[in-house]
Amino acid sequence: FGLSLFEDRTSGTGQFIGIIVLMIIVVGTQFLSQWLSERRQKKNSQRQQEDIPAYRRQAYKSQNAQGQNTMKYVMYMMIFMMGTFVLTSKAGLGVYWLIGNLYSMLQMFINNEMGQRKLKKMRESKSEYR
Repeated sequence: FGLSLFEDRTSGTGQFIGIIVLMIIVVGTQFLSQWLSERRQKKNSQRQQEDIPAYRRQAYKSQNAQGQNTMKYVMYMMIFMMGTFVLTSKAGLGVYWLIGNLYSMLQMFINNEMGQRKLKKMRESKSEYR
């Protein structure tokens, strides 16, 4: 990005614009990472509840609703704090978090793919024994 990693936004106009762009990218990747993680957790939760009767599912959902709302609030606060820290700190911190977010998304994707393959393999071997 043409940034000096060891300087903050006060080092000049180019550095200031670069850090603003970096902050937007870091906030975007963090939000995307959190959103993908939340979506995956919902899918897993739905799969686990397929065998539970409908009347029991309602009780389970109402118990978890408050915890999920709290987690969403914490997620948005964390994203806001990361953006603030990137804006007020040296550029290296933003680059560090950007690489961490990208690595986290890649790791999540690989784990999900490997889990799906393992599940498919287990189901196939189970059906062979029937």
